[in-house]
Amino acid sequence: MTIVARTTAERLRLIAAQLAPQTALSSTDDADAAVARLVAAGVTATSESAYLVRAVLDGAIPEPEEVVAAERLWRVEGLGELVRERLRAARWRRRPAVRVSNGILVDATDTGRTPYTTGIQRVARESIARWPLARIELVCWDRSRPRIHTATDEERALILSAAESAAAQEAGHGDEVVVPFHATYVLPEISVARHRYRGIRTVARHSGSRLVAVGFDCIAITTAEIAPPGMPAAFAQYLASLASFDEVVAISRAAAAEFEGWRRMLGGAGLPGPAVSVAELPFAVGDVDESVIEATRRELGLDPALPVVVAVGSHEPRKNHVAFLHACELLWQQGAQFAVVMAGGASWDSDLFDDFVAELKQRGRPLTTVSRASDATIWALYRLARFSVFCSLNEGFGLPVAESLASGTPVVTSGFGSMRELAEGHGGVLADPREPRSIAEAMRVLLDDDAELARLAAETAALPRATWDDYAATLWRGIEGAAVSA
Repeated sequence: MTIVARTTAERLRLIAAQLAPQTALSSTDDADAAVARLVAAGVTATSESAYLVRAVLDGAIPEPEEVVAAERLWRVEGLGELVRERLRAARWRRRPAVRVSNGILVDATDTGRTPYTTGIQRVARESIARWPLARIELVCWDRSRPRIHTATDEERALILSAAESAAAQEAGHGDEVVVPFHATYVLPEISVARHRYRGIRTVARHSGSRLVAVGFDCIAITTAEIAPPGMPAAFAQYLASLASFDEVVAISRAAAAEFEGWRRMLGGAGLPGPAVSVAELPFAVGDVDESVIEATRRELGLDPALPVVVAVGSHEPRKNHVAFLHACELLWQQGAQFAVVMAGGASWDSDLFDDFVAELKQRGRPLTTVSRASDATIWALYRLARFSVFCSLNEGFGLPVAESLASGTPVVTSGFGSMRELAEGHGGVLADPREPRSIAEAMRVLLDDDAELARLAAETAALPRATWDDYAATLWRGIEGAAVSA
């Protein structure tokens, strides 16, 4: 039975249920009597017990240093003084109801607050929707406070599809604060908000839980110059939290190499770091029929006489779209005939891209930008395209590469890292993303050489045939293993 604690007496009974389940506190016990019963039951100061006492009494996840201080106070002054200190601290503020979870918690905070389908959000949504929802609890952190709550209806709707099961709908327990303790904590996205990454660090170090994260990349560290302002510092703090996880499941071999390198560096601080494994994302794309494809062509006003080149991805420096447009303009100036469709929203520092797009359109170039494309539109664009281009400067995986190839559409992509892993021998042409002429040369081959295009399209038939079902099942097996060990 789930215990939800609101009053001080209820909170102390909740603590006893976790630390000394054989000890039954009376509803008439005051704080001193309850503490005496806990001491008599042999409850002693550890980082785990101090974490639990502080989190339950405060109704919030403490910072790592606060757990250390609580354990120290308990050891020196006794449990009674720790309890009294927390009650004094709470005297002038409202404490939310709190409950302890020993189950499987899936933290999808960012995914539950954005309608966009970036690579990270797509991975989170495609995975979570395929897990046994009755066995997990979807949780999110408050926007500004170190508190975890059951995902709201609005957050669940963004994390999952609208058609979720009745079992999943019944899984929530209200708006109370959730305290993980000897639980399994799953992070299928990254965390760069300060109160969240510090709270996760506390859970990892002091809650006695098993923690598993999906490892996307270390781009903010390896290529910090193309990361958003403030991201490298925040990402470093996120990595500091991952250092206390049990496992990081990388989305590609290239991403695993980055995390392995980081993990080896932790040895300099005497930290073992998490185990690093690989569960490669699938080559998967949605199905659309010819009517959707033709409707997309008409909606975008695409000339059936012109071959279409598609570029999918958010507009930010790392995606390298300015270099791609330079390559397109080089070809247009040479008389090449083709249309470009770019699907993706503005992310950050997109002014140069926006100005270049406006300039090319003024010149009459057949360039179309789509900022809010549905999945069906994306799948249709891949099938409309003669080929796609995704010459990013750094990727943990590169979903647009995989999705294009899964559609049977060759791709021009960067000649290194995960993008090379995906494309080489599977229908891709490799280029130097830092040199627009290299991109243009690769595009020229696919525009002019029908035989080469057909050969590359045939190569896509040899793609690995793993699906999102396979990927989600692989992750779930690891989560179940962690849950058994918790």
